[in-house]
Amino acid sequence: MLALAIGGCTVAELQQRMGSAEFAAWLAFYQVEPFGELRGDMRAAMLATLTANAHRNAKKKRQPFELTDFMFEFWKRGDGRGAKGEAPATSREMMSKFMALTSNLEHTVADGD
Repeated sequence: MLALAIGGCTVAELQQRMGSAEFAAWLAFYQVEPFGELRGDMRAAMLATLTANAHRNAKKKRQPFELTDFMFEFWKRGDGRGAKGEAPATSREMMSKFMALTSNLEHTVADGD
């Protein structure tokens, strides 16, 4: 991921042009300011959480949505399986989850709309 983040070079190219001190500095920077796809997923989940909570029907869903309600789980394991070890969700399962989440909003999505 670092090779992509700093210029799209290959790992071998990065190893040739970066010393251990610079690599350690990048690791320290990543601890303070993470970058990459996970960070992007977190930003998208944060926006989805804010939007869902702004339109949440408090009578139907008393507890607010949380960031984890909108985070993909494929990043938690390297084998493409979810956090609990299950296979990745199918399109139908993802739509079902989406419909369940939106059923608690003031404005709902009708099936097929």
